[in-house]
Amino acid sequence: SEAKPGRKADPPPTGSGEKEENTVDVLRERVVGLVKKCEDIERLKTVMLLLSSPERSSASFLKECRLIRYTKTFDDMGYMDADTLQELSEEKLVDVLRNQLKMKPGHVAKLKKWLRDVKQRKSDAKKKEPILASAGRPLELWSFEMEGFQAHKRANGTYTRAKELRLGGRPVWAILGCTYFLYYSKTFANWRVGRKQDLEKIKGGEDLAVASSNDNTNLDMIIKNDKEVGWKEWSGRWLSCPGKMKNMLFHPGITDEDKEYEEKNPS
Repeated sequence: SEAKPGRKADPPPTGSGEKEENTVDVLRERVVGLVKKCEDIERLKTVMLLLSSPERSSASFLKECRLIRYTKTFDDMGYMDADTLQELSEEKLVDVLRNQLKMKPGHVAKLKKWLRDVKQRKSDAKKKEPILASAGRPLELWSFEMEGFQAHKRANGTYTRAKELRLGGRPVWAILGCTYFLYYSKTFANWRVGRKQDLEKIKGGEDLAVASSNDNTNLDMIIKNDKEVGWKEWSGRWLSCPGKMKNMLFHPGITDEDKEYEEKNPS
């Protein structure tokens, strides 16, 4: 029928209602998907806490020991990382957890155990051998820079693997011209920086050095600049110094099969 004067004809159906229903279904599916990703209430709380503050939050470690309920208290008191707690003595830690942070006795024990486990994992990691390269060859340290020596400033610089030289049964790295070199001491089970003029005496068994790491330190600890390395320099007596290794370069080491092949097929 024709539209009456003054009245507009009804617009033809556009299917907009169907589109709205489809949009709602899509949104509903997305919401359900997001909810499923939050496995439990604790995880959801963690996400909200981390998103609510741009600063570092204790939620990052409290969630690991399922003590997320204390996040606000920890953050308000400034304990936003586990390292701060690990630096406290046993007595001080208990005092802080019980009296300042008002934790329940059972939760104190739980957090203390978690801190011990983390410390043990870090200690175990230090003792592990270097990671293997993708080809199955061990990555060997080729060169690095040393800095922080003060009494012997010329010992700061770039050290490169000295292919033909081994001391203490280990590789040696030296500054150009071998003026200073890093070598291993079997006597002290540590790494030392020697001078060119002392090289022959060191080969003869004397552990002469102008700088040294603490006893019982391995190369992996030095590469990681572990605080237990404790570099010191000789200046009439041993004095601590901020020695540090940086800019390390590695390359795949030679395998036993390669060595055997090269011996049988010399170039």
